[in-house]
Amino acid sequence: MSNNTMQRYASISGILGAALFLFGLATYLFTQVMTAYSAIHLAAGAILMAVFLFANLQRLGAMARGRAARTAAETLSLGAITVAIVVTLNLIASVYPKQFDWTASGLYSLSDQTEKILKGLDTDVRAILFKQGGMDPQAEDLLRLYSTESKRFQYEIVDPVQHPDLAERYEVRQDGTLVLDAGGRHQKVTDELTEEALTNALLSLLAGRDTVVGFLTGHGELSVDDDQNAGGLALFRTLLEEENYRTETVDLFSSGQVPAQVDVLVIAAPTDALLPAEVSAVTAWLGQGGRLLLLGDPFRVGGAPLAEALGLNGFGDNMLIDQTIQLFAGPTLGTQIIADDYGDHEIVAGFNRRLLFAQACALHMPESPPEGMRWTPLVRSSPSSWGE
Repeated sequence: MSNNTMQRYASISGILGAALFLFGLATYLFTQVMTAYSAIHLAAGAILMAVFLFANLQRLGAMARGRAARTAAETLSLGAITVAIVVTLNLIASVYPKQFDWTASGLYSLSDQTEKILKGLDTDVRAILFKQGGMDPQAEDLLRLYSTESKRFQYEIVDPVQHPDLAERYEVRQDGTLVLDAGGRHQKVTDELTEEALTNALLSLLAGRDTVVGFLTGHGELSVDDDQNAGGLALFRTLLEEENYRTETVDLFSSGQVPAQVDVLVIAAPTDALLPAEVSAVTAWLGQGGRLLLLGDPFRVGGAPLAEALGLNGFGDNMLIDQTIQLFAGPTLGTQIIADDYGDHEIVAGFNRRLLFAQACALHMPESPPEGMRWTPLVRSSPSSWGE
């Protein structure tokens, strides 16, 4: 390699080294914290500038004499301008980070709804991912997209083993739990961390109150306090509360109406029929935007009057029977229904496991639902089944 080539590379290393060193110094002065990011820039810049000085000792001595002085001044001026441009661009990038997604499917982009929510944040949100080992690259990629979109959204990944006090503070019981904290209120994501799950949790946090699930009582419904029997709903309530839903019981006989704070009403397979006044109270509440989960089986049909008012005739008036294949026994008839044919609804989207119903009844839906309603089947029994 010729001397001219070596000097050219040495000059480039000097300019680049100065830029790296100045940027590292600027980030340190800006943040007042010596991070690894700043230290690497400072060290790399110092090494490159040392290489430049070592390779140009003789040239630097001659620069002060004769015709080289003018060339040196021009070189230093050009170098100073280049350094200034590089430092300015890096500072802008560090203060106003922006990520571009060139993939055709938008793999590294957030939805328009999520971006709108993040841009409208008026309070600081701290996301804490509790992951054993303190690393989760896939989750960090998603969290980084959120923090890039809004300065008010900050995240960190914490090892619950090394920070048990923090895990206990947020009552974290499951590895991979994400906690969103804003002004003392917090929301958890315990399932798979997706954009949909994270944005929904963020919306619940910003709403200022928890979603309330009310369980109707007074008609022999399955109990939310029963943790001993197979039909008890204590575990169901616990799982809801772990997902930041608030649960309470609803007594229509004494109150005469569904409480205003209830978002979802669960009528869990009552044995006694709802009274006409109770049916009217529930339908009126549904007309105001309430949501209902009505459960029943062939032996618990107390919700039939309400189902009829909603256009479902014959609720619970049959038992579903299906032909099953048993090992060494061949085809048999049974009341245990195995189903894996799911409808087109977001609740069952992507769900491909088989469900076993110990006892089930068929729903007879009219061809045309009542005005303002639509039917969407969630799961269907096999073509060989029928209601008896």
